[in-house]
Amino acid sequence: MKTTLSTDDVFNNDCFRAIANCTYDWESWHTSAGRLLWVNAAVERMTGYSPEECLEMPDYPLPLVAPEDQEKITQVLQRAQADEIGNDVEFRVLHRAGHELWMAVSWQPMFHGNGKHLGFRTSIRDITERNQLREQLRLHAAHLEQLVQERTAQITQLEKNRRKMEKLAALGQ
Repeated sequence: MKTTLSTDDVFNNDCFRAIANCTYDWESWHTSAGRLLWVNAAVERMTGYSPEECLEMPDYPLPLVAPEDQEKITQVLQRAQADEIGNDVEFRVLHRAGHELWMAVSWQPMFHGNGKHLGFRTSIRDITERNQLREQLRLHAAHLEQLVQERTAQITQLEKNRRKMEKLAALGQ
């Protein structure tokens, strides 16, 4: 006889907890309605808020999200609740200490082996350094473009001067 596990049985599995708690990314598990069931300890490293504090937030994760990106994350949560899969949506969080960090969220629905819908999971990765490098690259590209424009202007001026000198030389002959 096949035993059907409940959501609580799956959630309380020690193996699952050990793997999920040791994951570097900020992982969370939500009900089909979007209520937070579990979040790993990485949330505290990334936001300054403990998993216990997150579990007490009625509108998690919005209090952790920068105001400018809350609508974007609301849409992500709606898509997750609709059993859609998504990847690498960038947004900002406000760390409890006051600084802003860039994150990227991926999500997917979760199903039990018997097909029962268990909700959805999110995985959030800190991409602050990636965005800082992207910004540095953008600034370097802008600087190079400026140098190209300056050199092009210099070449154009030198070309005008050369033509002028050729005309003067032709008149002198």
